Amino acid sequence: MALPKPYEFLTLGNKPPHQTNRLLTGQWVLITGATSGIGLAAAHRFAKGNANLILFVRNELKAKALQATLTKTYGIEIRYYLADFSDLHSVKVGLNQILTKESKLDVLINNAGIYSTKKILTKHGFELALTVNHLASFLITETLVPLLEETQGRIIQVNSEGHRFSGFKLIDPHFKKRFYTGLKSYGASKSAQLHTVWELAPVLEKKGISINAMHPGAVQSEIGLNNGWLYRTFKKIIINRMLKKVTHSADALYFLASEEKDLVQTGLYYYLTHKTLPAKHANRSDESKDVLFWTKKALKTL
Repeated sequence: MALPKPYEFLTLGNKPPHQTNRLLTGQWVLITGATSGIGLAAAHRFAKGNANLILFVRNELKAKALQATLTKTYGIEIRYYLADFSDLHSVKVGLNQILTKESKLDVLINNAGIYSTKKILTKHGFELALTVNHLASFLITETLVPLLEETQGRIIQVNSEGHRFSGFKLIDPHFKKRFYTGLKSYGASKSAQLHTVWELAPVLEKKGISINAMHPGAVQSEIGLNNGWLYRTFKKIIINRMLKKVTHSADALYFLASEEKDLVQTGLYYYLTHKTLPAKHANRSDESKDVLFWTKKALKTL
């Protein structure tokens, strides 16, 4: 017996992602956080699909190594740009370089993310998870719209079922007054991202651009490895044994990026490739407009 819509996410973990044999020959795909975890698996999957890649990453040594590997293996074009996603000025500098040197973009995958067990404020006074998971991805999205408009491209925000842990609180977005936990901050950042997806979707659709959010599945990503040895050990020995391989996520991202737009629409939340509903607190509402307004205002202060 099928569960009611708000609870169907509980069963979707057992459904594999849809697959596709479509090629993306000649298309340019930008992936953030492409040198590890889900991003690395996605880079290999898109390269296999004959897409050219733009890697927007933090670690230049890893970027160069990946560039060499994928170029040799698949014969595609690869360029990389650097940014520290916890420093929004660094993200702006990288984006300006991309706008200067690139002329078009077919797919944008905002994959870079973080989970922090400790409350950390960036030099701008922004909470770390909110900065990396939401503000950086929003800044990248807004800035690269002109390149995506050239191709009527697609944007995929790698979100998470972790958004169910907590809603986004406009009254205290950086946990300066509230009690902080890693789950709360992670959930708040992913909920904020969902609210802006709902608001951006109709605006971008007029430009021919689609935007969706997706949960990449319960996989062995490297998120959280920035935390202490105790968390890392627990993740390696206990958590990862219950999780699927990251290729699961890569296949889902490739499907959402390549299949016809009548199959992959816009303004939706996907569990891998399966349309579903987010938590009530992160669904489209009047609050979504407020979150979008707050996000734009926060970025203007930089």
